Amino acid sequence: MTVVSSIDLPGFPQVGLPTPTPTIVRVRKRGAGVSGSVDTESPPSWGTSLQGFLLSRHFVTFWSVVFAVFFFGFATKGTFDPATIGAYFPGHFFSAQADALLQGRLWVEKSNLPGECYFRDGNCYGYYGLPPSLVRIPLVLVLGVQDSELTTVFLAVAAGIAVWAALDLCRRVLSREDSIGDRAAAGFMAVAAIVLGPGSALMLASDAYVYQEAILWSVAGLMVGIDLFWRWWVERRDRQFVGAVIALTIAAASRPSTAFVGMALALGLVVARAIRRRIGWRMLAGAAVLAVVPVVAVIGVFALKFGTFTPPYDSYEGLNFRFIQYNMSNNDGKFGSSAKFIPTSTLAYLRPDTLQIETEWPFIRYKFGRPYGQDPLERITYVPPAKRDSMNVEPTVSITNVMPLPLAATIAAAVAIFRRRRQRHELLILAALVTPLVLMATIQSIASRYLADFYPLLAAGTAFSATLLPRFRRAGWNSRAVVTLGVAALTAISIPIVLALAAQYNWTYRFGIL
Repeated sequence: MTVVSSIDLPGFPQVGLPTPTPTIVRVRKRGAGVSGSVDTESPPSWGTSLQGFLLSRHFVTFWSVVFAVFFFGFATKGTFDPATIGAYFPGHFFSAQADALLQGRLWVEKSNLPGECYFRDGNCYGYYGLPPSLVRIPLVLVLGVQDSELTTVFLAVAAGIAVWAALDLCRRVLSREDSIGDRAAAGFMAVAAIVLGPGSALMLASDAYVYQEAILWSVAGLMVGIDLFWRWWVERRDRQFVGAVIALTIAAASRPSTAFVGMALALGLVVARAIRRRIGWRMLAGAAVLAVVPVVAVIGVFALKFGTFTPPYDSYEGLNFRFIQYNMSNNDGKFGSSAKFIPTSTLAYLRPDTLQIETEWPFIRYKFGRPYGQDPLERITYVPPAKRDSMNVEPTVSITNVMPLPLAATIAAAVAIFRRRRQRHELLILAALVTPLVLMATIQSIASRYLADFYPLLAAGTAFSATLLPRFRRAGWNSRAVVTLGVAALTAISIPIVLALAAQYNWTYRFGIL
């Protein structure tokens, strides 16, 4: 089947559009069509086979739903009770904030946010964003505040959306590569489904607390936004760009550290077009919206809540916690974000020796955490200028140990994109997804749940590594055998490692900070 299509937008060159039919093998012929090329596609041979199913959008939807159900069961400790909530945090903040929005205010009762209030004029405000509360408004109207929190349900929904967007991006990148072959492409999707699903860092954010839900909604928004931005860059359809802006705004409003992803993408877009001298007013207006709206969504809510553009740490209730006070005593009496924590956080999240192997269940345990208090663990390595014990450290593990295969795939994809000097928009996406990690590393806390912030970067990198499959198929038999065995081994162990760590963190660990 031969299809020629294009779209002409002011400020953009004409771009040939791919057909919506999934395609793996493509032979390009020059000299036809308005853009100078024609995509001649071999007839899909997928049919109803397993390979065809793995390469279809139906698999992406099916697996995302299955994962969401699995995630929900794990988050509820196997009870599938939607009322399950973390033992330490009995509040109902997001449903209480939804109720507050219905009443025209943003503060909540202190009992709905124990230990985490920021006080202003005697009222309790949370620094968490509005999207998790907005989705609860219909439930609050029907069920009231106490019965509409349902944290585990929303955790599972957000995690499922993140996996759907990640696998959709993988499928679409695969569909544009030449001569991959059904078997290799299907194998790629099967591996991605595991290492970006139940074998991913998303599971470390499965405990039923507001912190985890804010992270997962942010991750879901980022993944949908990046999926749509990539599709827009390839296809240039306005609705994709608008959808990307909305999704990135939801991500930023859920977790402020993601606010600058849109700005980074917009800056890269303007620079790329300036180099090619193809800047139009429409492109500049779109880039401005992409850069500004997510940031405004964050600082605007902060201004309404706190009267400032950032949370006022001097009014933070958590400063009264014993271990927080101890951390402050080692940080010149201060608590808050600082660039001096970046080296220490980076080492903690990347070092490869954060696991302990034991002979008793669950066999894999955390190595680093608080060296004092309940269930002490080894002290992390502090890198100057951060002082020893100046950070609030929960049991933590590195992304190197949790998602080694996606991490390696992301590095390989970035190197390949840079060396072949094409598809630079994918390198731009990867660079933009680093910005939340830089901001996360400035936090005066280190925790395993923060590893979920790596998920968008590693999911996108995994998708872009599909461009290496043609080179893999051309490699010698020995090389392909070694890579295949390595990928299979890392995929197989990803689920038990992640679930063992998540089970310890969710089911046995207590914050111990009161």
